[in-house]
Amino acid sequence: MKLKDILLINIKKLKTKTKKALFLIIPIFVLITLSVILSSQITNIQAAMTNSVFGTISQKFTLIEVKTETTEFNPSQMFNSTSSVEDNRFSALDETTLSTIEGVKSVSLQTTLPVKNAKTTDLFTDKTVSFSSLSTLDTTSAEIYTTSDFTYTEGEAIPIILNASALTYSYEDWGDKTEIAMDTSSIVRGQGGAAQRLSFLKTEAITYDKDSLIGTTFTMQVGGLDTIQDYTMDRSSGTMVIKKLTDEEMATKVSDRKTAISTYWNYDQVSTPITYTFVVVGIVDDNTANTTYVPQNFADILVTDYISHEISARNGTEIPTTVLNSTFTGVTYDGVEIKTSSSGMIGQMARRMDSSSSGNMNNGGIPSERPTEGGLGFGGEFGSTGYYIPGLVIQVDSSNNVTGAVSDSNVYTTSTKYGDYLDVVIDNVVNRTAIIEAINDAGYAYQDTDDVAVFDKLQSTLNTVSSIFMISFIVLVSALVAFTMSKFISESIREIGIFRAIGMRKNSVLAMFISQSLLYVLIGYVAGIGLGIALNFVAGYFVSGWFNTFLIETVAKTFNVVNTVDKSIFFGINFTSIGIYTALLIGISSIIAVITSLSASKVSPVEAIKNE
Repeated sequence: MKLKDILLINIKKLKTKTKKALFLIIPIFVLITLSVILSSQITNIQAAMTNSVFGTISQKFTLIEVKTETTEFNPSQMFNSTSSVEDNRFSALDETTLSTIEGVKSVSLQTTLPVKNAKTTDLFTDKTVSFSSLSTLDTTSAEIYTTSDFTYTEGEAIPIILNASALTYSYEDWGDKTEIAMDTSSIVRGQGGAAQRLSFLKTEAITYDKDSLIGTTFTMQVGGLDTIQDYTMDRSSGTMVIKKLTDEEMATKVSDRKTAISTYWNYDQVSTPITYTFVVVGIVDDNTANTTYVPQNFADILVTDYISHEISARNGTEIPTTVLNSTFTGVTYDGVEIKTSSSGMIGQMARRMDSSSSGNMNNGGIPSERPTEGGLGFGGEFGSTGYYIPGLVIQVDSSNNVTGAVSDSNVYTTSTKYGDYLDVVIDNVVNRTAIIEAINDAGYAYQDTDDVAVFDKLQSTLNTVSSIFMISFIVLVSALVAFTMSKFISESIREIGIFRAIGMRKNSVLAMFISQSLLYVLIGYVAGIGLGIALNFVAGYFVSGWFNTFLIETVAKTFNVVNTVDKSIFFGINFTSIGIYTALLIGISSIIAVITSLSASKVSPVEAIKNE
């Protein structure tokens, strides 16, 4: 019998025995509909998780930031000058050591630049933002925070990665007062006590939109003289009196400073900051530090300009060693490294303060605008009221005695660089635990507090759901086709006998039941694909709502590594999975149909008619 005739017989049987045919068509239809929706939405959720969480986490956690282990505080060494080696700070040698660990992609020393008074007035309207810590970042480490090229190119805006903690502004709010009294009676010498904060000094976080800020071009001023402190503080009889200076008193301070500085420098030139144009390429959401990153290949240029600016501002009068690190402060150079005037334990204290808060401590211990000139800060000698000269490099000998002012603008370029952080980028987040163990074995203490396992479990759960559904699909299709075809055959014994009696061969009987099975499966498949694709768009709306709620109320509250997801991602159709399910359906149906149909082809015509 020809295949065409066999198909016509099966179509006629479908019309006359529709209810029986639906026993196979409807389950296949439901399975295919569910497979389209579930496989597509599982894939969509995985894609959304990758974009919003997994991808960000995997990228973020490929960076291991190793920090200097600060030495125990020793009061006897508070005012002694110590080198970065004695302070146990990192250098290029440490980069080389960690680079040999298997799985480490790159190691970069994070160097804090010895510049001061970096600020901008045009990043946010009517707000001055001060960048108290500018540090270097290499291109590999920068990939964690930005997709843009993080290299300096002459003539173009300089890429910069901001820190959310640095996006604040400070101001004074005296109200209608010019004098404030603070009760300090609870502070007892030798016993401590609770101290009040200076209520007129205000700091506020700036509200910003991350997506809008990325790509913004702004100018940054680096250098310039410190802001003169415009108030006095007098403590007596358990009360601290803070008094705002009058305009005349401020004018006197400004005049005194100008007179002192003009002795050795062109006042207008040294007080004028250097200006650069930057473009925001990334923002670090970090509440533990306020470091702002600039390209590594821009660091030497910036510091050289900074030092050169001071050197060119000198008026030719020789600067006596007696006024360096006293009347005038800057950074010091001991023939090896450039460091802040205060070092030793004071320097460590400054770095501790900087790493534990987003306060006013500037790069490498240089204070930002508060404390200002006339206050107590770490910019020069402890308690110094001297004037900080931006770019001034003071030469000292091995005993920390001042020998003069450095006149080589390239001194920073040739000096040895030290830092408190090493950025270790690993090849894969999967290797993170093993690499951290190797880092500790190499003598670099690092305690991993990032809970990556919870996200591995989330991703594993999605993969498990997908696998379980596929296994269930195989089992259900096999059972449905086997059960339905066995029922068809058992109910068609007399029909088989008649066909055999009029001359139908075994092969034709086999082909008839196989084609019947595949016809019903095909009908259920086509209907299921159509409805599944339509319902997938409906399901996308509900899944996107659930997913955004999951991100906001669960993940984002615990991990600050979440990106927004476009709703359209949940309307995607997973044609790859549909193809796999189609192949499984056809393959399983064919195999089960052949197995069950073989028994039908072996039925004797006489026995079939007799038993019926």
